[in-house]
Amino acid sequence: MYFKKETFSLLIMSAVTSAKIEQFDPINAPDEVLDKFIDLMVDFQAEISPDDPPVPRELIRKDIKMPHPHYHVSQFIAWNGNRIVGSGNIGWMKKNAPGYDKNKHVGFLNIRVHKDFRRCGIGMKLFQQLISVSKNASDLSKLMGNSLNDAGNHFCEKIGGRKSNEGAENRLVLENANWDLIREWNTTGLKFAEKEGISLQFFEDCPEDIIEEYCNIYQETVNQQPLGEFDGEITVTPESRRIEEKRQKEKGLKWYTLISREKDSRISGLTEIFYHPSMPEKAFQNLTGVKQEYRGRGLGKLLKSHMLLWFTKKYPQVKVIVTANDITNDAMLSINTRMGFKKHLGTTTYIFNLEQLHRTVNAS
Repeated sequence: MYFKKETFSLLIMSAVTSAKIEQFDPINAPDEVLDKFIDLMVDFQAEISPDDPPVPRELIRKDIKMPHPHYHVSQFIAWNGNRIVGSGNIGWMKKNAPGYDKNKHVGFLNIRVHKDFRRCGIGMKLFQQLISVSKNASDLSKLMGNSLNDAGNHFCEKIGGRKSNEGAENRLVLENANWDLIREWNTTGLKFAEKEGISLQFFEDCPEDIIEEYCNIYQETVNQQPLGEFDGEITVTPESRRIEEKRQKEKGLKWYTLISREKDSRISGLTEIFYHPSMPEKAFQNLTGVKQEYRGRGLGKLLKSHMLLWFTKKYPQVKVIVTANDITNDAMLSINTRMGFKKHLGTTTYIFNLEQLHRTVNAS
């Protein structure tokens, strides 16, 4: 059957405006609902990184069925017929979470609508439901969320979001890496380390005898990154570290950390990489940090180069390393750029005033 373009658009619009919004409980949802939700996640990933192999469905399933014990999270989904075309979640810290006193006022908000169903009111319907849930959080006053495209930016600004900071997903395609420079950094760094009595130590689970010191330096360095208008504090404790180790193991993820230790055994720097065997060609570089008093000696270069050389020898099938950086993090961007990292995807973090969001809902 043939429809003129204008007629077809009206039919789609009519179907979309009647989209059904319902609460989503991934723990107890039937398998057929989970499968449709995973379809939506796969479509999102294909949109932002069309050349990437799809994330394994079982990995997505494990992730969404594993709620974090330190956060209250409410989720909603949007149905168009028997298809899930949008999703959203809102969350905030539980009172027993480490760092609650410093972070109780900041939560997160995420809304996604399939590209074929945008600008038809689904995002606003999800937004209204999510904001109505926030009344259950008495200490909450701000929400933060990320946008990956122009559609997301437009929606965030429409509901009153203010840009907090901009970042990027940067990728190192290993066949294009500056291996001569990476090996030079490693060789020079190891010579310096030997001279200064600095040692390097790998681990997966953090050793019990250093976990408190390690969490302190991790918290210190992660909060020294540019975090825009985020006025809380990323909190890392031995308890939260053990929880994260357990969660990542349950997902089948490998979490490798390399630290530097000074002559007196104090930890001076760290870097970490995540790898999942079901995604054999890709790994994820997370935090690299050097304690303030130990900077300016090339430790960051040594840690990153040594980890990369060790990791690629262990996993020769890996073809790309993915990391994320704020665009104002000049020191880390300089190291990454010289290694061969290139921008793959831009991201914008928005901050929202919760009181203003309630006014927006009441006015819509």
